[in-house]
Amino acid sequence: MSPETDLLLAVKRQLKQIGVPVYDFGEQVPNKFPQIVVNLMNEEEQNDLRQMDYMKVSLMVDVYTKRNLMGQAYDVAHNVRVAMQTVATTYWPIRYDTFSERTMTDTTQGGDKLLRINYIFDYFVYGKKGV
Repeated sequence: MSPETDLLLAVKRQLKQIGVPVYDFGEQVPNKFPQIVVNLMNEEEQNDLRQMDYMKVSLMVDVYTKRNLMGQAYDVAHNVRVAMQTVATTYWPIRYDTFSERTMTDTTQGGDKLLRINYIFDYFVYGKKGV
């Protein structure tokens, strides 16, 4: 399993514990809110994963809610931030690095005005030398 896939699966597993539906970016999602959408932003091509020192992997996580449920949005967003800082992968050692956050109005899902809290989380994924 690639480091990126291991991290993405671990993130989705962690976020599902929040109790809000979690979807992959690009996946057909229902118009039911709140919801969380996850997107792996970068994949690095590694020739020999066993010899890599580390690589930085970024994930975009969006929290969508109805605009009139702002309190719910910020509760879910807080839980997302906490969950993303405690992600544990199965195969590859990782270290949480940092995040950025933006809040905006979004109309891409069915034309409804939604509150979208957009995060980018960065992790260092370390190689498995000697494996």
